[in-house]
Amino acid sequence: MNMKNFRISLKLLKAQTLNYFTDPTNIVLNFVITSVTMLSWIAFKPVGSDGFSSDPFVLASAIAISQIRNSQHTFTTMLVDWRDKSFFKAMAQTPVSKRMVYSCMFIFNWLINLLMFVFLFSLAMFFANQRNALAKIDLIPLIIGFILNVVLSNLMALVIVQIFKNRDIATIFALISYFGPMYLLGLGIPWNVAGQIKMLNIITYLFPHRYPLNLIQASWSGFSANMEFPNVDPNSWLGIHGFGYNGQGWWLPAIISLAWIFGFLVLFILLINRNYPMRSKTKKYQKLSSYNLHKDSIDKIKHSNTLEELNQHIQLIKIDHQQYKKQSKSIKKLKVKKSKESQKNEAV
Repeated sequence: MNMKNFRISLKLLKAQTLNYFTDPTNIVLNFVITSVTMLSWIAFKPVGSDGFSSDPFVLASAIAISQIRNSQHTFTTMLVDWRDKSFFKAMAQTPVSKRMVYSCMFIFNWLINLLMFVFLFSLAMFFANQRNALAKIDLIPLIIGFILNVVLSNLMALVIVQIFKNRDIATIFALISYFGPMYLLGLGIPWNVAGQIKMLNIITYLFPHRYPLNLIQASWSGFSANMEFPNVDPNSWLGIHGFGYNGQGWWLPAIISLAWIFGFLVLFILLINRNYPMRSKTKKYQKLSSYNLHKDSIDKIKHSNTLEELNQHIQLIKIDHQQYKKQSKSIKKLKVKKSKESQKNEAV
């Protein structure tokens, strides 16, 4: 990356930072509600006989829910906002590549997730039981779970934006897909309460985020090898079924998470082709002999930084097009000549 692209990337990241931290919704939903809910369960809920909280993975749940909030809800609202303001169309008219724009968006999103991880982790470390819980963590499956959770959330946001063109409807679905996991998958209501309700436990299998969240929660508790549920009555629903993977290890929720990711990726590609049909038609145009010439001309114009440079590119484009016309005429004459010769040979 050259210095010019680096400066552009910094400006894009700065714009997203200002947009994020000047929105009260982001501060309230992400920093305030998530941290207050987590601290409430850590500080006041019952403590088990082994000295650990009855839901020892509450910190992991809070971090995972904050990822869903940032990578899905916030990402959705940002994409919708920039789409409605024609930001992407405006950027398409500049030398800045689409790859750079989207890369900056994803980098910022992951940096915010890292910030929230540090924030929530620091708050939880004030409590001895949360510090003691660190000794039980299965680190590798935990990291895999966090990555799967973020990727799945990002893809769901992309799909929501492509399906719903109305800003309000897109925001509603983003909120539903955030508050559902928050209250039913281990933070708003402890999983040892919600998960004990058989019907609710079965319904949550339809939630895409259940699988990476369960992977994160079991890994934080040290039970990723068989996905058992910690600190519950062995005769209860969770005591018998654990996190609900029939005694299999963390590989099973990881594979199911990958299946959801693949499904949303395919759906996103199909929606892109439906919403932007010119993308598929471009492949047909690529077969034309003049395709590269016109593409180069457009690229030259887009990458012009000054009016003088633009005029120079226009003059070069005119010369290129004149040369192309001469070559085309020569090729046509040659084809006509060859066809006449072949006809004479056939007549003889």
